[in-house]
Parts: sequence; C-alpha cells; structure tokens
Amino acid sequence: MALPADLRVIQCTPDMVVIATGDETFMGRTAQLASSTDNEDTPIAKEIKDFVLKVSVIAFVLGISFFIIGMVENGDLVGNVVFLIATCLRACSRR
Repeated sequence: MALPADLRVIQCTPDMVVIATGDETFMGRTAQLASSTDNEDTPIAKEIKDFVLKVSVIAFVLGISFFIIGMVENGDLVGNVVFLIATCLRACSRR
C-alpha cells in the first residue's frame, strides 16, 4: 500500500477487511450485467415509437396543407408560417 510521504501512522487497529474491489464486488458485477445487456426495445416501446412517428407525419402534412391553403387564400407569408409552426408544435406536443 502506498502512503503519502507526509503521513505518519503511529498506531492503528483495523476496523474492516477488504475482500473484493472493482468488478469483483456486488456493485461491480451488477454494473457488468447492466452494461452487457442488449438495448433492444420492448414491443410496447416499438409501438409507441411507431405511433409518435405517424402522429408527427400527420401533423407535418396538415401544417404544410394549411400553409399552402393560407398562401393561396390571403398570401400573408408571416402569418401562414406562424400558423404552420403552431399547427406542427400543437400536434406533436401531445405525445
């Protein structure tokens, strides 16, 4: 065991004995098990991702459609862009 040069041990009595360190401890074995597992999605996680993708695509298509309709009807670019962004964010924020 390496001790700092200015440390002086006068008298000591051991309070504990170290029987394992690092990967040999319970926490080390648990960490190895946690890091060695595959990160596959569960079936419900796959369904949720699929649903969120569908909702996002629908929101984007609706936003673009409303933008085009607004540009044809009144031609207000700034107002239609704001409406496009608001439509996409409102639909996608409900996930």
